[in-house]
Amino acid sequence: MTAKSGLGWGWDRSPTTGTSAFGIFVDVGSRDEAPDQWGAAHFLEHAVFKGAGELGGRQLAERFDRWGAEVNAFTTRDYTCFYGKAMDAKLGDVYQLVRSMIDRPWLTDDDIARERQVILAEMADAQDSAEDRVEEGLLYALFGDERLTHDILGTAEGVQAFTRDDLVAFHRQHYRPERMVIALAGEAGRHLVPSVDGREFRPRPRPRPIPRAEAREVLIEEDREQVEMLLGVPAPGLNAPEAYGVDVLTSVLGGQTSSRLWQRLREAEGLVYSISADYQAELDWGIMTVSLAVHPGGIAKALAAVGEELARARSEGFGTDELERGQMQLQAGLRFGLETVDRRMLRLGRHLLSERLPPAPEAMDRAWLAITTDDLSTLMQSLWGQPERIGFSAFGPLGGRKSLRALL
Repeated sequence: MTAKSGLGWGWDRSPTTGTSAFGIFVDVGSRDEAPDQWGAAHFLEHAVFKGAGELGGRQLAERFDRWGAEVNAFTTRDYTCFYGKAMDAKLGDVYQLVRSMIDRPWLTDDDIARERQVILAEMADAQDSAEDRVEEGLLYALFGDERLTHDILGTAEGVQAFTRDDLVAFHRQHYRPERMVIALAGEAGRHLVPSVDGREFRPRPRPRPIPRAEAREVLIEEDREQVEMLLGVPAPGLNAPEAYGVDVLTSVLGGQTSSRLWQRLREAEGLVYSISADYQAELDWGIMTVSLAVHPGGIAKALAAVGEELARARSEGFGTDELERGQMQLQAGLRFGLETVDRRMLRLGRHLLSERLPPAPEAMDRAWLAITTDDLSTLMQSLWGQPERIGFSAFGPLGGRKSLRALL
């Protein structure tokens, strides 16, 4: 990757096949909402698509389609992102139109009323999603601060109560140049550099309380075919030096089909439908998780096997062959993720929010390859060495169980 950066923007200039992408990252997420604002960041992300500048929502959609563009947005706990992908010749037009949505949204009463119903339907759909419910549950189990753990969508009562004045005030409070960064990827980014080169965007770091770690259990009884379970521990944030070691540990423990957890529980004993380890690293917090989907009758055996594998990893460590497979998987996965301009843009934007460029693939390779089996043993002890620090979340037919930790 070749990259160029100024204050508040960055451009990945790697060769492409005629398409480019941009992302406008607003440094506001659900964790920045006051209790009476829960869901406002997500609601506003929806609402700006209903009309902006001189164009209504239908006209905006028609322009984007006429230009062959893919335009969308998403809200996280840490930031909101509006992004577009188009053929090189149209990227500038798409960017200017998305900027008008962000800078001059209509936010009319009628549009807000209509979008409210869309968001309520989205909330109902999320309630039916086992994956969403168990992920929300684990976050709450691991961190007690509701500023971080409340639902990004907010509450039904809060969504019903939002007015135009509420969203206008939220927009005025957070959608300012010092709260935005621009990520560009692809050759057409060079046409946009003059308009974003430090004169528009001057981001200032936003101090936030570091999430306070806890270790609880969130068990949701529901009549389902399977039980979805997540167990996890707090882990280093995105820019922490230890993050590379956690990457490798995640890969060897459960990040590939040759990993210990997959081979033991899925292949050798057939205890689960799926099992994996994952590492989610955000700017100032992270979690490492083990997820599994299991038949209700197999909960005890599956968790006992997970507990045995975690204990074996702590006591015996990992072999050189495991380490090398994990390192190679990470190197390949990084390059797979860099094959498209939109993925490169998203990676760049996340790092720009912390006033950094993402590390070059070669630098990441060196950091992963520097990890030793001793490093993995140390990390295993520090992250998973105390069962009482493990948070649990489960969703499905739990048979009335009030605790799962004791089954490990």
